Amino acid sequence: MRNQRNEKRKKSRVPLLALLIVAATLVTAGLALAFTEEADECLIDYEGEHLDDRAQKIKRHFWEKNESNKEGDFSYEIETDLVFKGEEQTCKIELANPHCNRALMYLELSLDKEDTVFLRTGLLRPGEKIKMITPDEPLQEGTYKGHASICAVDPEDEEFLGFLEQEVVITVTN
Repeated sequence: MRNQRNEKRKKSRVPLLALLIVAATLVTAGLALAFTEEADECLIDYEGEHLDDRAQKIKRHFWEKNESNKEGDFSYEIETDLVFKGEEQTCKIELANPHCNRALMYLELSLDKEDTVFLRTGLLRPGEKIKMITPDEPLQEGTYKGHASICAVDPEDEEFLGFLEQEVVITVTN
């Protein structure tokens, strides 16, 4: 009799454990969906004429906090080994204006020797990214040292706020 009760208890625990696992999974999925939907909204509602049409929204992950940089702080992401390939000289850049920024941004690329800008993007809102670029002017084949000027712009009046410089290696192949 005692063995029958113990077996019944063991059998009843399995469905309860399965129910708890399913409930925890549903709660986690619901939180992930809520954070993802909220994060898709851009922090800056800006409809300027200088926005870059190549920009794509960056998806936030559910574990990221909905934070902003402090006043005067600015973040960016960029590929530092830039390889311009083929006749059209396309290049993967992965240039991103993270969600945490309060400012718009744009990029200017130049070669160290010439110090002339060969690529300038349009404005990116926080939470936007450009994956691929082509230079405004064709580059000669070779490997160069260059620098990327990542510029911050006020979303209210498009006033220049400042810039950060990132060294890059630029390779041009046909």
